[in-house]
Amino acid sequence: GRVDKDLEDPDFDNTLVPMLLRNLLDYHIVDIATSGEHTIFLDKENNLFIYGDSANGQLCTGDNEYYDYVLPLGWELETVLDPAKGKDKVVKIDVNSTGTMFFTLYGDLYACGTDSGNGELGIEATNVPVIITPIPENGSKVEIADIAMGETFTILNTRKHGLWVLGEGLEKEEGKTPVPKVRKLDIPKECEGLEIVQIDAGNSHAVVLFSNGLVYSYGENESGQLGIGNFQKQTSLVPVILPTDSTSVFEICAFSNYTVVRTKDGKVYFFGHLNVENAPPQPGALKKNEKKPEEKKANEKKLESEKKKNKKKKKKKK
Repeated sequence: GRVDKDLEDPDFDNTLVPMLLRNLLDYHIVDIATSGEHTIFLDKENNLFIYGDSANGQLCTGDNEYYDYVLPLGWELETVLDPAKGKDKVVKIDVNSTGTMFFTLYGDLYACGTDSGNGELGIEATNVPVIITPIPENGSKVEIADIAMGETFTILNTRKHGLWVLGEGLEKEEGKTPVPKVRKLDIPKECEGLEIVQIDAGNSHAVVLFSNGLVYSYGENESGQLGIGNFQKQTSLVPVILPTDSTSVFEICAFSNYTVVRTKDGKVYFFGHLNVENAPPQPGALKKNEKKPEEKKANEKKLESEKKKNKKKKKKKK
């Protein structure tokens, strides 16, 4: 796609072929998070690099500038992490269009940017990373094990305290500052005690992969992105419907209004669509406002019964 400028080679402007970021050649990049507005890179030495728009403070630079080149941020990160904890380091980063979050080896969660108004960032606005503690700790520290940012909520997987949703709106109380909603997601009974291997989030839906290879989804479903055979929104984790002959899932990926999963035997399954109006029909999926087969039968019986009643009424009138 279009690249505005490489740090050392302006001839790469507007390239439509993959471009090597030469200024990152000396670094071993281990994680990348990107939105439509900005990108953040993490290397194995705990250096952060940023690129793109920081109009909402999401680049963690302390300003709201646009950077059309890759900028190292490692020196600033050292001043953010708690020095009392020794050599803490960033484990994973994730972003949405206006915010950035990352967690560290010690399980601390940091946020930077501007919240959309749904509470997914855990803080209203900041252009430098600040530590947040959205989950009630009840005497013991809640350590973060994984994060997945959507546009309206963030999924948090913890090391000992389960799966949580941050956002979905604000708790408003008269005379007090609104705070982000936070709630625990119940783990399905068949997955209790299993390790959560991976979590990911699209704009307003999330998918969770368990160690038994089963995938569950949650959230908005206007495009069928939950993979459950209908378009109904879900407020709890529900199993994704995959063909019975498919092997267990190995990897999941959620984006915008669709989801892709890869099985251990190398097959790839797709559900949902970017363009709802032009979405192709999905095998086994219901069209909007279409009823399930059992509901259709019940309605047909009801109509037949009403017809019989009407016939009897007409006979009586005669």
